[in-house]
Amino acid sequence: MSLARDLRSARQSLAVQGPRVPYSQAPGGSGFIRGYYAANKEALLRLPEFSGDTFSLMSLVSSSTAKVTWHLFRKANLDGRRRYTTSQRGDDQRVEVTRHAALDLWNVPNPFFTQRAFIEGQQQHLELTGEGYWVFMTAGNSHLPVNMFYVRPDRMEPVPDPEKFLAGYIYTAPSGEKIPLQPYECIGPPSLSFPNPWDVYRGLSPAQSVLADVRNSQYATQWNNNWFRNNAEPGGVITVPNKWDDPEFDEFTMRWRETHKGVSAAGMIAVVEGGATWTPNQISHRDMQFVELRVQSWQNTRRAWRIHPQMTGDVDDVNRANAETAEETFTRWIT
Repeated sequence: MSLARDLRSARQSLAVQGPRVPYSQAPGGSGFIRGYYAANKEALLRLPEFSGDTFSLMSLVSSSTAKVTWHLFRKANLDGRRRYTTSQRGDDQRVEVTRHAALDLWNVPNPFFTQRAFIEGQQQHLELTGEGYWVFMTAGNSHLPVNMFYVRPDRMEPVPDPEKFLAGYIYTAPSGEKIPLQPYECIGPPSLSFPNPWDVYRGLSPAQSVLADVRNSQYATQWNNNWFRNNAEPGGVITVPNKWDDPEFDEFTMRWRETHKGVSAAGMIAVVEGGATWTPNQISHRDMQFVELRVQSWQNTRRAWRIHPQMTGDVDDVNRANAETAEETFTRWIT
């Protein structure tokens, strides 16, 4: 028993110390790296505004996580010994705690957020950026949290420390003010994140892994939108024999827009004057394969979240067995 006590005492004395190998080149990293992370995280947070696929998957996971019923249990066998009983008293020997300060905080994180709103919001950050941050308001010098808020990951920066591993965090307010936070004032990566293989201080999200696919789908949608807005016809090149002055160019542009812009002008015959010639674009909608591109992007995005197509309603054959299996898999491995 004395050896066990010595080991526990040694571990407690080293609890605030970092590893003996360096994890970062310099505390806080370079300005370029900080700027890259902030810009990239902000772009990921804005993805649901432009991508219905991303919104669908993010909303499914975050809302499902927020619906979970949470409980607090007291650990048994606090003396460190494992006991076995010869009488059958059920498989679950835990003791549930129904009144506790931690439960009060978890059930009502702050005066403005319900538990469900808090969990869903922070889970959205995890799904999009791979990182979540909870900032605590403490009572006096006790470090006991009385309120907690989730904050945007693109405004948070972990501060590595060569001795303590993590010195704290820096929050950049909308005004640009830098606010340092001690470790007891915030929970973030690496504790609250999806592990990043190449940076232990940052997270890696499903959305980040398929960002190119999401943008391909977004660009395809924008291209189609512009096709209808401009002239309902693929673009082309107008060649003129001589150089036009500004009034001639403005007049030609105005007339072209009046007769060849908008869906109502689809199929109109182009008439060009002054020796100008029209060369149509050779790329058609069929050549662009927009349908195949959208389907492929959706499948890659869904696979990154590891979500069964049944959970998104994207199925060819529907039966109760498939639906229940998909829901069970989703609950077991995702929620």
